[in-house]
Amino acid sequence: LFKSFPSRCCLRYSKRPIRCKLLQGYSHQHITASCDISAIVGGADRFVCADPSQPWTQQCVESVSMFLNVNLNIPLLLFHLLKCVFFFSFFLFLQKIAGKNEKTA
Repeated sequence: LFKSFPSRCCLRYSKRPIRCKLLQGYSHQHITASCDISAIVGGADRFVCADPSQPWTQQCVESVSMFLNVNLNIPLLLFHLLKCVFFFSFFLFLQKIAGKNEKTA
């Protein structure tokens, strides 16, 4: 779901906000021994370290999450729809076979 940027550690926040539509994914950086700030890490063409308490960061995270959820749920909905169509077709097929067996008996 989220892009990962494991080889880098944010040591300070980006000075300027990025445009949300350029953000293709993100990950959460938690405070560790080597990374001393909590950050939202992401980007498209460049590595961005965003302050999670900033409103623009929260807006971008929400926007990207909604986009990813919608795009991930479409194949799931299609799968369930096709599954229903398959079982309904199979049910009709079984009824047809049962009808033929009743006529021959």
